[in-house]
Amino acid sequence: PDPNDDRIKTHMLLIKSIVHLILGRGSIAKSINHLIPGRLYSLRLTTADYDELMSGKSVKRDHQLNAQIDDVEVLPENSFMEIVPNGGGHGTPIFRGDKKLYMNWRRIVFRAMDETATLTLSDAGVPVGQQIAINGVELAPYLED
Repeated sequence: PDPNDDRIKTHMLLIKSIVHLILGRGSIAKSINHLIPGRLYSLRLTTADYDELMSGKSVKRDHQLNAQIDDVEVLPENSFMEIVPNGGGHGTPIFRGDKKLYMNWRRIVFRAMDETATLTLSDAGVPVGQQIAINGVELAPYLED
């Protein structure tokens, strides 16, 4: 892939391979700091199949990315994964009109138990050889009802 291609400049790529299976390196971990214990937060991210993004052919399915946040209380009733097509404002000429790129949009709502937590994104459920592009990882306060 061309590293100057605007379609991939702002994406992180998680590639599932035999090496990952053997060495156990199919994950990315990041510390979340400055949380307020007891407060609710929303973690949102979008994934796409990298090969589909580059080929112009996409299938509506779950990308099987595992997102886990340690040392928090996850609220499953407010969390979800939804398969969504790209919108009209998508910047690539490959997916226009009836040609859609199907992405997974995830939201995990959690209550902070401490000032820090650990986010781990893992390819544990991803088939060998599949490449997952991760974009728009965002953490924000979540307002309670």
